[in-house]
Amino acid sequence: MERNLSEIAAKNESRIIHLERVHNIRGLGGIKIDHGKTIGEHLMIRSASLSDASEKDIQTLTEQYHLSVVLDIRTEMEQQQNPDVNIDRIEFISSPLFDQQNIGVTHEKETQAKRNQTQSQIPSLKDVYIKMIKDEKCRNNIGRIIRIIMEHDYAKGSILWHCTAGKDRCGVITAVILYALSVDMNTIKEDYLLTNMRNIEMAEMIYQQALKKGYTEEKALQFKNLFLAEESCLDAFFDSIKEDYADFDEFLTKGLKIPYETFLHFRNSVLK
Repeated sequence: MERNLSEIAAKNESRIIHLERVHNIRGLGGIKIDHGKTIGEHLMIRSASLSDASEKDIQTLTEQYHLSVVLDIRTEMEQQQNPDVNIDRIEFISSPLFDQQNIGVTHEKETQAKRNQTQSQIPSLKDVYIKMIKDEKCRNNIGRIIRIIMEHDYAKGSILWHCTAGKDRCGVITAVILYALSVDMNTIKEDYLLTNMRNIEMAEMIYQQALKKGYTEEKALQFKNLFLAEESCLDAFFDSIKEDYADFDEFLTKGLKIPYETFLHFRNSVLK
């Protein structure tokens, strides 16, 4: 399905948070669900890394968006190489989705030799999304992250979760949260694709640079697609859930080990 990115952006402009040095950041407040309710404002935020956040960015997040918890889902190495800025009186929780580097998704710094090897082994992003469901360690990590979000005390302020680019890992966690709240799939996909408003120009630049370096068009497109959110990847993620579980409730309770009472409390906390 071909989607108009400009129309999606215009539709969701009120949710985009404009900061100086933190990119691809938006709140979930204002999203409507199937049962006539709406996700409350300034409760949940998805983002790229906070490692370059300016003082003004921090002030906006803490004063305007009432930030109380930052949930970092990057690998331990990513966190060590590019730590989040310290924010007074904010709790930082480390909860990696992947236990180790996953080429094409995580963003660890590498030596040139390692970088050359990595570029020759670009995986299918769809396979990575499927792995998040099929691999028990990944699935357990997702469950732990979702529980942290659902168990957060929203009376104390908002929770922000982030990876490095705010695209794949952050995108999947957000999609699960929204689907659990009965947000329709079209809205979930539009939120997921908003990432491309920031990344489309960079992705095209990467593509052109790869061609100039002598890579084939197929390989250059692989490089380009690493920086873009692809709807087919999210489809593969949810298709894997359908293959392995009777329904989404079973995925939450058995696959992610989320107690139903936890989900109900979360739902009552964030829906208005």
